[in-house]
Amino acid sequence: MGGLNGHGPHTSHETLPQSRSANIAAASSTCDDWEAVCSSLGEERKNTDHELDRFMMQNIVDVKFQLKRSKFAAVGEVNFQRGCLDAHNAMRTKYGNNPLQWSSELGELAHTWAIRLAERGRILYPELAGIGENLHVSPATNTDHLPTGIELVEEWEKESQFFNFERPRWHPKCQHFSQMLWKDSTELGAARYWNTAKNCVAVVCFYRPGGNSNAPGEFANNVPSREASLSPARSLPAHLKRVTISEPPARAT
Repeated sequence: MGGLNGHGPHTSHETLPQSRSANIAAASSTCDDWEAVCSSLGEERKNTDHELDRFMMQNIVDVKFQLKRSKFAAVGEVNFQRGCLDAHNAMRTKYGNNPLQWSSELGELAHTWAIRLAERGRILYPELAGIGENLHVSPATNTDHLPTGIELVEEWEKESQFFNFERPRWHPKCQHFSQMLWKDSTELGAARYWNTAKNCVAVVCFYRPGGNSNAPGEFANNVPSREASLSPARSLPAHLKRVTISEPPARAT
Protein backbone atom coordinates (compact mmCIF):
# COMPACT_ATOMS: atom_id res chain seq x y z
CA MET A 1 0.00 0.00 0.00
CA GLY A 2 1.29 3.45 -0.83
CA GLY A 3 2.09 5.79 2.04
CA LEU A 4 2.92 9.47 2.02
CA ASN A 5 5.24 8.96 -0.90
CA GLY A 6 2.33 7.60 -2.92
CA HIS A 7 4.24 4.61 -4.23
CA GLY A 8 3.78 1.18 -2.69
CA PRO A 9 4.77 -2.21 -4.03
CA HIS A 10 1.48 -2.68 -5.88
CA THR A 11 0.82 -0.09 -8.57
CA SER A 12 -0.89 -0.28 -11.93
CA HIS A 13 -2.55 1.82 -14.59
CA GLU A 14 -6.29 2.00 -15.15
CA THR A 15 -8.69 4.01 -17.27
CA LEU A 16 -10.40 6.82 -15.43
CA PRO A 17 -14.19 6.36 -15.15
CA GLN A 18 -16.65 9.06 -16.10
CA SER A 19 -16.49 12.20 -14.02
CA ARG A 20 -19.23 12.77 -11.49
CA SER A 21 -19.94 16.15 -13.11
CA ALA A 22 -22.82 14.64 -15.09
CA ASN A 23 -24.54 13.74 -11.81
CA ILE A 24 -24.36 17.13 -10.14
CA ALA A 25 -27.85 18.39 -9.40
CA ALA A 26 -28.94 21.86 -10.43
CA ALA A 27 -30.16 24.22 -7.76
CA SER A 28 -31.69 27.67 -8.06
CA SER A 29 -29.88 29.13 -5.06
CA THR A 30 -26.82 28.16 -3.06
CA CYS A 31 -26.32 31.29 -0.94
CA ASP A 32 -27.51 29.72 2.32
CA ASP A 33 -25.25 26.71 1.81
CA TRP A 34 -22.20 28.83 1.04
CA GLU A 35 -22.80 31.12 4.03
CA ALA A 36 -22.87 28.04 6.25
CA VAL A 37 -19.55 26.89 4.85
CA CYS A 38 -17.95 30.31 5.28
CA SER A 39 -19.19 30.42 8.86
CA SER A 40 -17.76 27.00 9.59
CA LEU A 41 -14.40 27.94 8.13
CA GLY A 42 -14.32 30.93 10.47
CA GLU A 43 -12.29 33.20 8.21
CA GLU A 44 -12.65 35.58 5.31
CA ARG A 45 -10.31 35.41 2.37
CA LYS A 46 -9.14 38.67 0.83
CA ASN A 47 -8.04 37.13 -2.46
CA THR A 48 -10.81 34.72 -3.32
CA ASP A 49 -10.24 32.08 -5.97
CA HIS A 50 -13.63 32.28 -7.66
CA GLU A 51 -13.22 29.02 -9.55
CA LEU A 52 -12.55 27.16 -6.31
CA ASP A 53 -15.44 28.96 -4.62
CA ARG A 54 -17.86 27.83 -7.32
CA PHE A 55 -16.54 24.29 -7.08
CA MET A 56 -16.97 24.23 -3.31
CA MET A 57 -20.49 25.67 -3.55
CA GLN A 58 -21.47 22.92 -5.96
CA ASN A 59 -20.02 20.32 -3.60
CA ILE A 60 -22.31 21.58 -0.86
CA VAL A 61 -25.32 21.49 -3.20
CA ASP A 62 -24.32 17.98 -4.27
CA VAL A 63 -24.22 16.80 -0.66
CA LYS A 64 -27.49 18.48 0.30
CA PHE A 65 -29.65 17.50 -2.65
CA GLN A 66 -28.18 14.20 -3.82
CA LEU A 67 -26.30 12.40 -1.10
CA LYS A 68 -28.91 13.22 1.56
CA ARG A 69 -26.23 13.91 4.13
CA SER A 70 -25.63 16.98 6.24
CA LYS A 71 -24.01 19.74 4.23
CA PHE A 72 -21.43 20.05 6.99
CA ALA A 73 -20.08 16.63 6.01
CA ALA A 74 -18.46 18.38 3.05
CA VAL A 75 -16.85 21.16 5.08
CA GLY A 76 -13.81 19.00 5.85
CA GLU A 77 -13.23 18.45 2.15
CA VAL A 78 -13.68 22.15 1.44
CA ASN A 79 -10.98 22.87 4.03
CA PHE A 80 -8.77 20.19 2.50
CA GLN A 81 -9.06 21.59 -1.03
CA ARG A 82 -8.44 25.17 0.04
CA GLY A 83 -5.49 24.17 2.21
CA CYS A 84 -4.04 22.01 -0.55
CA LEU A 85 -4.18 24.82 -3.12
CA ASP A 86 -2.75 27.39 -0.72
CA ALA A 87 0.08 25.08 0.36
CA HIS A 88 0.99 24.34 -3.26
CA ASN A 89 1.13 28.02 -4.10
CA ALA A 90 3.11 28.96 -0.99
CA MET A 91 5.71 26.37 -1.95
CA ARG A 92 5.82 27.47 -5.60
CA THR A 93 6.19 31.12 -4.57
CA LYS A 94 9.10 30.21 -2.32
CA TYR A 95 10.87 28.73 -5.34
CA GLY A 96 9.96 31.62 -7.63
CA ASN A 97 7.24 29.93 -9.73
CA ASN A 98 3.76 31.27 -10.48
CA PRO A 99 0.79 30.02 -8.42
CA LEU A 100 -1.59 27.34 -9.65
CA GLN A 101 -5.22 28.07 -10.45
CA TRP A 102 -8.01 25.80 -9.27
CA SER A 103 -9.69 23.67 -11.95
CA SER A 104 -13.19 22.38 -11.18
CA GLU A 105 -12.82 19.80 -13.94
CA LEU A 106 -9.62 18.42 -12.42
CA GLY A 107 -11.23 18.56 -8.97
CA GLU A 108 -14.10 16.36 -10.12
CA LEU A 109 -11.73 13.93 -11.82
CA ALA A 110 -9.61 13.82 -8.66
CA HIS A 111 -12.70 13.04 -6.57
CA THR A 112 -13.67 10.20 -8.87
CA TRP A 113 -10.18 8.74 -8.81
CA ALA A 114 -9.83 9.12 -5.03
CA ILE A 115 -12.94 6.96 -4.60
CA ARG A 116 -11.36 4.31 -6.83
CA LEU A 117 -8.08 4.33 -4.88
CA ALA A 118 -9.79 4.15 -1.49
CA GLU A 119 -11.89 1.20 -2.65
CA ARG A 120 -8.84 -0.66 -3.97
CA GLY A 121 -6.57 0.32 -1.10
CA ARG A 122 -3.54 0.89 -3.32
CA ILE A 123 -2.02 3.27 -5.83
CA LEU A 124 -3.45 3.10 -9.35
CA TYR A 125 -2.24 5.41 -12.09
CA PRO A 126 -4.88 6.85 -14.44
CA GLU A 127 -4.29 7.29 -18.14
CA LEU A 128 -4.99 10.99 -18.62
CA ALA A 129 -3.29 12.69 -21.54
CA GLY A 130 -1.68 15.98 -20.59
CA ILE A 131 -2.44 15.63 -16.88
CA GLY A 132 0.07 14.89 -14.13
CA GLU A 133 -0.69 13.42 -10.72
CA ASN A 134 0.45 13.07 -7.13
CA LEU A 135 -1.27 10.23 -5.26
CA HIS A 136 -1.49 9.15 -1.64
CA VAL A 137 -3.13 6.09 -0.04
CA SER A 138 -2.96 5.20 3.65
CA PRO A 139 -4.97 3.44 6.40
CA ALA A 140 -7.59 5.55 8.17
CA THR A 141 -9.73 4.00 10.89
CA ASN A 142 -11.32 7.16 12.30
CA THR A 143 -11.75 10.88 11.71
CA ASP A 144 -9.42 11.94 14.52
CA HIS A 145 -6.91 12.90 11.90
CA LEU A 146 -7.12 12.52 8.14
CA PRO A 147 -4.15 13.78 6.09
CA THR A 148 -4.51 17.45 5.23
CA GLY A 149 -3.43 19.12 2.04
CA ILE A 150 -0.88 21.17 3.95
CA GLU A 151 0.68 18.07 5.50
CA LEU A 152 0.97 16.27 2.19
CA VAL A 153 2.56 19.25 0.46
CA GLU A 154 5.05 19.60 3.31
CA GLU A 155 5.86 15.88 3.12
CA TRP A 156 6.29 15.94 -0.65
CA GLU A 157 8.47 19.05 -0.44
CA LYS A 158 10.91 17.11 1.75
CA GLU A 159 11.76 15.13 -1.39
CA SER A 160 13.79 18.15 -2.51
CA GLN A 161 16.73 16.63 -0.61
CA PHE A 162 16.93 13.98 -3.34
CA PHE A 163 16.69 16.40 -6.26
CA ASN A 164 19.91 17.27 -8.07
CA PHE A 165 19.56 21.00 -8.75
CA GLU A 166 22.90 21.06 -10.55
CA ARG A 167 21.83 18.33 -12.98
CA PRO A 168 18.00 18.45 -12.92
CA ARG A 169 16.30 15.26 -14.02
CA TRP A 170 13.51 12.88 -13.05
CA HIS A 171 14.13 10.82 -9.94
CA PRO A 172 11.71 8.32 -8.34
CA LYS A 173 12.39 9.68 -4.85
CA CYS A 174 11.40 13.25 -5.68
CA GLN A 175 8.76 13.05 -8.41
CA HIS A 176 6.04 14.49 -6.15
CA PHE A 177 8.23 17.50 -5.37
CA SER A 178 9.12 18.18 -9.00
CA GLN A 179 5.49 17.87 -10.15
CA MET A 180 4.29 20.32 -7.47
CA LEU A 181 6.98 22.79 -8.52
CA TRP A 182 6.74 22.28 -12.29
CA LYS A 183 6.70 25.74 -13.85
CA ASP A 184 4.54 24.92 -16.88
CA SER A 185 1.76 23.40 -14.73
CA THR A 186 -0.91 26.07 -14.30
CA GLU A 187 -3.97 24.22 -12.92
CA LEU A 188 -4.67 22.04 -9.89
CA GLY A 189 -7.59 19.87 -8.88
CA ALA A 190 -7.45 17.86 -5.64
CA ALA A 191 -9.70 15.59 -3.61
CA ARG A 192 -9.62 13.40 -0.52
CA TYR A 193 -11.89 10.40 0.04
CA TRP A 194 -12.23 8.23 3.14
CA ASN A 195 -13.64 4.73 2.64
CA THR A 196 -14.89 3.76 6.08
CA ALA A 197 -15.67 0.17 5.05
CA LYS A 198 -12.09 -0.38 3.87
CA ASN A 199 -10.51 1.87 6.52
CA CYS A 200 -8.60 3.62 3.77
CA VAL A 201 -8.11 7.26 2.79
CA ALA A 202 -6.95 8.40 -0.63
CA VAL A 203 -5.75 11.78 -1.83
CA VAL A 204 -5.46 12.71 -5.50
CA CYS A 205 -3.86 15.84 -6.93
CA PHE A 206 -4.15 16.38 -10.68
CA TYR A 207 -2.06 18.99 -12.52
CA ARG A 208 -2.44 20.45 -16.00
CA PRO A 209 -0.30 20.53 -18.02
CA GLY A 210 1.39 17.55 -16.43
CA GLY A 211 5.00 17.82 -15.34
CA ASN A 212 8.01 15.53 -14.94
CA SER A 213 8.64 15.39 -18.68
CA ASN A 214 11.87 13.63 -19.64
CA ALA A 215 12.23 15.60 -22.87
CA PRO A 216 15.64 17.30 -23.17
CA GLY A 217 15.83 20.52 -21.18
CA GLU A 218 12.38 20.20 -19.60
CA PHE A 219 13.57 19.76 -16.02
CA ALA A 220 16.06 22.61 -16.31
CA ASN A 221 13.31 24.89 -17.65
CA ASN A 222 10.65 23.93 -15.10
CA VAL A 223 12.43 23.27 -11.80
CA PRO A 224 14.29 26.36 -10.52
CA SER A 225 17.92 26.13 -9.52
CA ARG A 226 18.95 26.48 -5.91
CA GLU A 227 19.81 30.13 -6.51
CA ALA A 228 16.29 30.87 -7.78
CA SER A 229 14.71 29.74 -4.52
CA LEU A 230 13.77 32.35 -1.95
CA SER A 231 14.35 29.82 0.79
CA PRO A 232 17.14 31.09 3.10
CA ALA A 233 18.71 27.64 3.27
CA ARG A 234 19.15 27.61 -0.51
CA SER A 235 19.79 31.29 -1.17
CA LEU A 236 22.61 31.59 1.36
CA PRO A 237 25.22 29.64 -0.66
CA ALA A 238 24.43 31.72 -3.74
CA HIS A 239 24.76 34.89 -1.71
CA LEU A 240 28.09 33.82 -0.31
CA LYS A 241 29.41 33.21 -3.82
CA ARG A 242 28.82 36.86 -4.64
CA VAL A 243 30.71 38.15 -1.61
CA THR A 244 34.13 39.54 -2.48
CA ILE A 245 36.66 39.88 0.31
CA SER A 246 39.30 42.44 -0.49
CA GLU A 247 42.39 43.40 1.40
CA PRO A 248 42.22 46.60 3.45
CA PRO A 249 43.88 49.61 1.87
CA ALA A 250 47.50 50.09 2.81
CA ARG A 251 48.15 52.72 5.45
CA ALA A 252 50.10 55.77 4.46
CA THR A 253 53.55 55.83 5.94
